[in-house]
Amino acid sequence: MSMIENKLPKRIYTIEFLRIFFVFFIILGHIMQMYPEVKSNVLDCLNTRETHTWFGVEFFFIIGGFFLYRRISSEQNIWELTKKIYIRLMPPLLFVFLVCFVVGTKNSELYFSRFPLILTLTAGVGLPGEATGWGDWYVSTYFWCSLLYMGILWSNPKGAFLWIGILMYCGLILKFNAPYEWMGTYYTIICTDFVRGLYSFGLGIVIGYLSLKIKKLHRIEIRLFFTVLESYFLFCIVNYIARSSYSQFSFWEIELIFSFFLICCVHSLGYITQILNNCNKVYNFSKYTYSIFLCHIPCMSILWAHNHYGLSGETCALVILGGAIIIGIAEYHLIEQKLVPYLKKYFKENIS
Repeated sequence: MSMIENKLPKRIYTIEFLRIFFVFFIILGHIMQMYPEVKSNVLDCLNTRETHTWFGVEFFFIIGGFFLYRRISSEQNIWELTKKIYIRLMPPLLFVFLVCFVVGTKNSELYFSRFPLILTLTAGVGLPGEATGWGDWYVSTYFWCSLLYMGILWSNPKGAFLWIGILMYCGLILKFNAPYEWMGTYYTIICTDFVRGLYSFGLGIVIGYLSLKIKKLHRIEIRLFFTVLESYFLFCIVNYIARSSYSQFSFWEIELIFSFFLICCVHSLGYITQILNNCNKVYNFSKYTYSIFLCHIPCMSILWAHNHYGLSGETCALVILGGAIIIGIAEYHLIEQKLVPYLKKYFKENIS
């Protein structure tokens, strides 16, 4: 069922820039959790008392919802789209899980007992917790939010946004009812990380819909106006993540700001997004962001399991970041680009 006409550009390179920025700060946030000396140095360097590096995950959910709505417009079968999303998410996650299992970062028997959580992408969504210990909750939440909103959009196209709005409202309320303010996107009264993606993913879908209703404007006065807005939006986003002590916005307000900026990205409304959307070379690196995000998990787990090998926090930070990049690129080319297409072809030929 074709729900909307696909009028969006094939690839939006400003978003590719943002993906690189977000994944770097997410990894940095995890490093600062493990090594207080790194956190002190980073906060001192940024001249701030705190950072909101974790908030990059919310932005990834918004981007995910945005592109999900775009994909629904061109996909005729909900099961085909579900399969594509699963195949896209599973190989890197399975690779990371197996690496952690082989190197023995935890008790092997206990670790392997969580293998079903990986196959069903339920780690972090249910009560058992994460399988790898760090990032698989994000993959599970991404997958099940996709299925939830896909089901709503396909089963009831006319009333879909009413139900999406209700879910978004419930998700936002639950985020605000955390035990402590700083835990607002981690542990809520439901005690599942799925709530983190519920509101943000729905917001991305709404932005995907609104993007189709906006026409690109070419008058220079309007373009200058949106250039000023884009500059302000970028400043607010960077300031909220990197220098959160100086941000005046709450997390749901900054999500709305990012959503407005996303619309500017889609249509290149200002000169900033117009310039960035012409930088197609950025995709040469941004295509690795998902793999790099997941591959920093075994790097951290190995160091943590072996008491950091006696290395300083700064050295461990470089090992984690460098290892994530190297392993992530290798995983992308060997697993996703070589092994997965081969297996798909093999099973297709043998099943048929």
